[in-house]
Amino acid sequence: MTAETVERRTPWPPSAYRTLLGWEVEWRDGQPWLRTGNGVVGASVPAYLGPLVVRALSGCDQPAPALELTRERRWVFLADPNDDVPGCHVPPSTMEVLSCPASIPLPAAGTVDRPSRWVTPPDPRNRWLPTLAAITAIASRYR
Repeated sequence: MTAETVERRTPWPPSAYRTLLGWEVEWRDGQPWLRTGNGVVGASVPAYLGPLVVRALSGCDQPAPALELTRERRWVFLADPNDDVPGCHVPPSTMEVLSCPASIPLPAAGTVDRPSRWVTPPDPRNRWLPTLAAITAIASRYR
């Protein structure tokens, strides 16, 4: 089943991100945006690295919600900062950490312009996110 099928089958109204996942979402310019913080950060990698990171995380039994930012040609993996100490795990030069404050566009039912799509949608039954350190370590393999 593709991410597009999942998204069509279970469209995400903006309120679902808050009620089902506990994420801080704000609505602006007709688009829901995830505000990082409260245990959620983003790890942005070039699109060519995205499938490699998805496969590695799945192989470690640590699936992460992953978005494709269509205009930027980047994928964003949502992660738990897990009190990561900056500089302790140096991200590769191809990775950008979206910590506080940052906003990430979320796909949602009813939005006209879709700047993002779920590659690996979140699972309300499993709200645990992999740590930022785990994603950094995996992305570092593919420098």
